[in-house]
Amino acid sequence: MKKLIKDLKKKRSKAQFKVFELYSDYLCKVAYRYLKETHLVEDVVSQTFLNIFEKIDSTNIEEEGAFKAWARKITINQSLMEIRRHVRFQDNISLIDHIEESPIRTDQHLHEQDIVKMVLRLPDGYRTIFNLYVIEGYTHKEIGEMLSISEGTSKSQLSKARNLLKTYIQQNEDDYAAIR
Repeated sequence: MKKLIKDLKKKRSKAQFKVFELYSDYLCKVAYRYLKETHLVEDVVSQTFLNIFEKIDSTNIEEEGAFKAWARKITINQSLMEIRRHVRFQDNISLIDHIEESPIRTDQHLHEQDIVKMVLRLPDGYRTIFNLYVIEGYTHKEIGEMLSISEGTSKSQLSKARNLLKTYIQQNEDDYAAIR
């Protein structure tokens, strides 16, 4: 990987093509969690690769793990820029700060792909906050800064996302129980 990154820094087209081959599927999956629409995902991933190829020589990245994390971050930032163009976050500040957040519980009938489908069904704003907080591990303060919203809005959107996911899970469990 070190040689590939060195060649990438020298703007060699074979290295760019190899990096695209290695990481395009992974970065598409990252973008899809935020965007859902294939044409937007393709646009974001294309822009991500342009950014990678343009900025790689100004980094000190040499290892695959660091490169993958950097590419992921660029993809997330590109996805957020796309979302900001289209989504208006509700600025509902309430007593959410005082509510203890509890993880979503489910029984063993739910599979990973079911959960992914449920997350993708969330409205754009809820899904974005959920992904950033739960999956990516950002704080509400960081999310607020990234999306130009308040921490309270981030917390509110996450709470609403979790409640909606709980509803989806309950519907899934009810459907499963009806089949048995």
